[in-house]
Amino acid sequence: MNETNKQPIICPICAKENIDRLKCIECGCDLSLPKAVTELANRRFNNALELSKSGDITTAKAELIAAIEIWDENPKYYLLLGRLLANENKLDQAIEIWQNAFIKNETYFDIIRDIIKAEKFLFIEAKDARVLELKTQLEESLASINISKAKIEELESEICKLSDALQQKSKEIDKLNSCLEEKEKISTKALMTMDELVAKEKEIKDNFKEIKLLEDGKNQIFQGLEAFSLGLEFYENRKYQLAKDEFERSINVCPSLAISKTFVKKTERALEKGFDVLKEEKEKEFSRDNSLIRKAEINSFVKRALKEAKSRIKSCDFKGAIECLKSILRVDPANIKANRLLKNIESNGK
Repeated sequence: MNETNKQPIICPICAKENIDRLKCIECGCDLSLPKAVTELANRRFNNALELSKSGDITTAKAELIAAIEIWDENPKYYLLLGRLLANENKLDQAIEIWQNAFIKNETYFDIIRDIIKAEKFLFIEAKDARVLELKTQLEESLASINISKAKIEELESEICKLSDALQQKSKEIDKLNSCLEEKEKISTKALMTMDELVAKEKEIKDNFKEIKLLEDGKNQIFQGLEAFSLGLEFYENRKYQLAKDEFERSINVCPSLAISKTFVKKTERALEKGFDVLKEEKEKEFSRDNSLIRKAEINSFVKRALKEAKSRIKSCDFKGAIECLKSILRVDPANIKANRLLKNIESNGK
């Protein structure tokens, strides 16, 4: 406090420094107002000192700034504010504050010393930062080199693998080319064999056609002979119409059988003379069939008439019953049932 009070009061008129005076020793100017201003600024400065010692740096800086705003001619205000900023590692701001103080009082060596220390510290810090930056760059470069080296080794390994794979593929391609050459040779042989097979197949087909023609001719001859043999059998049994049909079929199947034509003429002559046994048999059979049909019809009529007569007898229509029974006896006079019923009716006088 005493040290602060010893600061001189600058006369606003002649700029003379006055210590503990109310009037300027040079021009006699009243210094009461500058003294009051100086004391107010000093009180703020002393508050800042106490606050900085107690650790309240923020409030201490505010007090110093207020002191400078009240009276900016005291370099101690700047010196303390710069040191507080330097303690916060704000060296650039501290140096700026100290430079302003040095402008106020170039003979204030504490400020010069602090400026030199701060600039030296800044230089060391900048140098350390640059060294750290260079070290970081170097480490990154080394890491990049290591990565590149590892990448190169990896690429070399891949190249070796690819080279081995290419050699293997080359061998496989050589094998495939060899196989293709063998297949081409086999294909050429196969084509030659195929041509031979085609020619052979054509020859076989031609032969097959000839064989088929021969077989067809053979079958025709067999069928013709079979028909002729059957016709001959019919001829021997005097079944001339059937014989003629078989002889004609034999000629249709195998026109080269001249003997069939001869027997056709013979059967025709036999038919003209009426010697066909089969025809006679058919006529007899027809007559027999007609008699059988006639008999069946009579039996059917008799059954219906008997049924009708019995129905009339039950209904007491005896006259109608007699007519039915007489109709039965007209077609079948020996019918026992009709005769018996008729006698019963007549005997009963009905």
